Amino acid sequence: MKKIIFIEGTPGVGKTTYVNRLLAQNNHSFRIIYSADVIPENKVRKAIKEGRTLSLDQARSIYRQRSYADYRREHLEIWKDFCMRNDSGNDTLIVDAGLIQAPLYELMGLYMLSLEQILSHMQQVVDIVNAHFTAELVYIRTPHPAQCIRNAIRQQQEQRSSWVKGFCTWLEVAPYPMQKGYSGPCGIEQFVVDRSVIDLYLIDNLFIEKKIYSRGCV
Repeated sequence: MKKIIFIEGTPGVGKTTYVNRLLAQNNHSFRIIYSADVIPENKVRKAIKEGRTLSLDQARSIYRQRSYADYRREHLEIWKDFCMRNDSGNDTLIVDAGLIQAPLYELMGLYMLSLEQILSHMQQVVDIVNAHFTAELVYIRTPHPAQCIRNAIRQQQEQRSSWVKGFCTWLEVAPYPMQKGYSGPCGIEQFVVDRSVIDLYLIDNLFIEKKIYSRGCV
């Protein structure tokens, strides 16, 4: 079966460095796939990324229009379609932050599911992938997730990226960060640290081949 490698970890921990190291191997044919290539961005995050203005009421209304049942059905169908379109050929697929990190914006941030519910949802995704690929999950773990995300925020700000602004706007409309009172760059840090706890729970419990690396922040 064709191989697929998922690269996951806290922003700023070195996922891109690891991916580049894989791509530098001359004895393999790799194809890199980013999360947005697998999971279409929802209307709120897409509008933010494109610089379009949404009022908080408009953004919250968009979120209220789609139930978790709708999201679950769409998410599983997306992965089924992705697998059927990409399971042939001799290249190895590398998926950067597309398996765990991307859907947690919805599962955790929007629908505020329990750990058990998130695990159940993600195992269904993994089961779909395992039916088509020899799958491997590489998780880059850090004992300092807060420092890693602070470094990532600073780097994005220095590059004048819209990522920080977009993330801050998302914090104002998604139920989980709103309930927690998370806002601004500090809110990004708090949300990502919370999300890293779920990451580790999934890493411990998902039935998928895993490699775990520990490192500091880049």
